[in-house]
Amino acid sequence: MAVLLVVFSTGGITSPFFFFNYLLLFELSFLLEPVIPLALSGALMLFYFTTGDISVSLFRYIELTAFPMMTPLSYFFGKIYRKEENQKKEIKGLEKKIERLEEELVEEEINK
Repeated sequence: MAVLLVVFSTGGITSPFFFFNYLLLFELSFLLEPVIPLALSGALMLFYFTTGDISVSLFRYIELTAFPMMTPLSYFFGKIYRKEENQKKEIKGLEKKIERLEEELVEEEINK
C-alpha cells in the first residue's frame, strides 16, 4: 500500500518513483508465495490503466507492459528462492540428526 500511495501521490504513471512497483513485484515474490506476482501484476496494470491520466503519452502506457514481461521472471526467482530456503531447513535438520546419532554412538561406546 505504501508503494502505491507514494507513486500515486507523486504522479502515478509519470512518477519518478514508478520503478518501486517493479521492486515490489520481486520483493513480494521472495517474501510470500511465488504466485503473488501473477495477481499483483494484473492488479497494478488494472489500477494504473483505470486511474491514469488520458493526456499521458503512449510511452507511459507502454511502460505498463513491463509488468506482464517481468511477472514470469519474478515468479521463477521466487520459486527458486523458496526451494533454496527449504533446502537450507532440510540441511539444518539433517545436521541435528547427525549430531544426535553421533552422541548416541559415543554413549554406546562408553557403555560397552
